[in-house]
Amino acid sequence: MLKNWKFPFGLRTTDVDDTPVDGATTAPISSNWANDHATDIDAHMSDIWQTLRTGEYYNPLPITGNGEVALVANQLYGFIYPVIRSITFDRIRAYVATLAAGKFVRLGIYNTGTNLHPGTLLLDGGAVSVGAAGAVTVTISQQLTKGIYFVAFVSDGTPGIQFLSGRTTPLGISSTYIWTPKEYWYVAQAYGALPTTFPTATLLDDGGSYIGAIDMRVLSLD
Repeated sequence: MLKNWKFPFGLRTTDVDDTPVDGATTAPISSNWANDHATDIDAHMSDIWQTLRTGEYYNPLPITGNGEVALVANQLYGFIYPVIRSITFDRIRAYVATLAAGKFVRLGIYNTGTNLHPGTLLLDGGAVSVGAAGAVTVTISQQLTKGIYFVAFVSDGTPGIQFLSGRTTPLGISSTYIWTPKEYWYVAQAYGALPTTFPTATLLDDGGSYIGAIDMRVLSLD
């Protein structure tokens, strides 16, 4: 005989746990799906990018080409950087193709503001010399949760930075050139500490839209 059976209506609803809250144990059945998906995200997602190799650099946007572009001195750039799960990063990297003797680049991360414009400063990672060609990095320790961020930099020189061209981004596609994605914001900004709020900027929308080879290294998947 079933306990609490009330003919003809079946089990009393008070005996059934129909609240999707972690830790619910009400007899005779319970649901723990909210906790299961939160703690084992990879097993419940078909997106292969949910699992990344730690200790490697990661650029989340599609890449179709590369080349070199000279930075504009005293101009702040904010490159879109989607993050698909909680990740802790320990490096921000740029690649200097043509050096600028005695000059520096300062790198950091901004939160997203209104309508995918860079918002408040999350991290000022500090400055690194662009006086020699090759990869340059700043050391950080920053966890990013799932969302969209902007990796930013400003230089007091005009080093040539390796760029990567992509196919599409959440910022849209050029209104003039159908093959050109919108990938970053830019604004005049004196070289120095990154501003606490990204100034009102222009979204690049022409045939020369490229994303700099700015990426971050994965320390851990959180």
